[in-house]
Amino acid sequence: MATPTPHPEFIADEFIKLYYSKFNANERAELQVIYRPESTVSFEQGKHVGISQIMAFFVQEFPFTKIRHHILTRDVQISQGGGLFILVTGIVQTDEDAPKLFSQSFYLVSDSGSFYVLNEAFRFFYGWPTPEERLY
Repeated sequence: MATPTPHPEFIADEFIKLYYSKFNANERAELQVIYRPESTVSFEQGKHVGISQIMAFFVQEFPFTKIRHHILTRDVQISQGGGLFILVTGIVQTDEDAPKLFSQSFYLVSDSGSFYVLNEAFRFFYGWPTPEERLY
C-alpha cells in the first residue's frame, strides 16, 4: 500500500514552523539542508545564489543580531511538477527596532519525497511609498 501524500497546507505549515523557528533562534546555519546549489534567496535589494552564498549571508552577513517573526497569513498553491508556492506575511521585530510588516515567498521543489527551496524572496513594508519610490 502506497504512503499517502501529505496535504500541501500541511507541508507548508511544517515548513514555515521549521524555517521561522530556526531563524528566530539564531540557528540559521541549520537551514542549509533546505537549499541546493541552484537555490536563490533575495533579501530586500540583495540576491544570494547557491548554498555557500545563502549561508554566508544568513550566518555571517545578516544585518540583524536578534529577529522575531510573527506570522499573520500564509497562502500555498500547488505548482507544476508537485512544487509548492508559499506566501507568508507578518510582523518582524529586529534588534531593538520598531516592528515592521514583511512579506516572504518560497518556491519549494519536490525531490525524492522531500522539498527544497528553489526560490525565496523577502521584503519589508516601510509604509506608503511616495510617488518617486513607486516602481510603477
